[in-house]
Amino acid sequence: MNDKDFVTVDGNRFHHVWLRDNCPCTRCRDRSSYQKIHDPCERQAVPASIDLLDDALVLTWSDDASPHRIGRGWLKANAYDHPQMKSALNERLIWDRDSLAASRPVIYDAAKLDTEAWQAAMVKWGFVRLANLPQSELANFVASIGPISHYISPEPFISIKVVSGGEDIGLTSHALSPHSDLSYMPHMHPLIVGLYCVENNAPGGESIVVDGYRVAADLRREAPADFARLCQTAVTFRQFDPVAGYHFTRTTPILRCDAQGDVAAVTFSHKNFSVDLPFDEMGAFYRAYTDLLSRLKDPAYQSVFKLEPEQLLLVENERVLHGRTAFDHRAGTRHFEAFHVSWDYLAGRRDFAARAALESAAQISDAA
Repeated sequence: MNDKDFVTVDGNRFHHVWLRDNCPCTRCRDRSSYQKIHDPCERQAVPASIDLLDDALVLTWSDDASPHRIGRGWLKANAYDHPQMKSALNERLIWDRDSLAASRPVIYDAAKLDTEAWQAAMVKWGFVRLANLPQSELANFVASIGPISHYISPEPFISIKVVSGGEDIGLTSHALSPHSDLSYMPHMHPLIVGLYCVENNAPGGESIVVDGYRVAADLRREAPADFARLCQTAVTFRQFDPVAGYHFTRTTPILRCDAQGDVAAVTFSHKNFSVDLPFDEMGAFYRAYTDLLSRLKDPAYQSVFKLEPEQLLLVENERVLHGRTAFDHRAGTRHFEAFHVSWDYLAGRRDFAARAALESAAQISDAA
């Protein structure tokens, strides 16, 4: 069980210094916040005794005669000895038009909402639709996820409808190709985009969603040179707002991968896109760019539907791109209310119950 500077429990090795620093017992953690009271510079990580019981590992340290009890279940849940699969990626299922249609995602009824179910669907598909959500209850629903991010306006909701002289093409009746929101904000973090339908009786104006992860996966397999170029080349997204008097720019690759090489973010908005490259690189870049754009516009990748009043579309902004078809504003009205919430709040809500139970059980076990 014990070997020099680590101990093995149920096939997992734990360094003594890690056990001392991460011990969940009530002498090491604050009872209400579960936050650490001490740091590794304050205490030695030299065990005086180590006992493995049926349900817990019990340690006493050379500078503290009190026993520190760590449940075996807690240790298993926090083991770091073996490669850990990323749980969010395990839950995700990439899709195109046909595979999504075959799976028939649910439109969730806000009047009898199963929060766990719709949030799981949001992670799985990268978007979700809710119905029967009165506008008077929209603010409370959004607050149940987390606070609204005020990127564009001091107001919580942004009206998306035809406006003469508007600062964005979204305020016209033109079609919008699939895109990420706020691609031009320089300090952007992962977002949920919300689009709430107030009125939608104009001809056209169907909503479009595309799984950027699926498009990127196919691009990587079928055109690896294009995929690599879009991962390696920094482009600029910009927004010139003559109404509010701002000019925002953000420079980033369109495709970004994590440390394991998996696509972690797709940032794309042709209406805001520009690129500055040497002459000899521009042609090859545009071949890769148009390859990606043509896939995003390919109906085989798109799910297209018309949102109805009191329906809400939520989109994971760094994964699923959204757009719309053109509509005739002279023959009807298309009015949406948009908002943004940090993705971290949805992830945090989903993680809270399991983690709170685990930490609480660890302290109860220690107190016993």
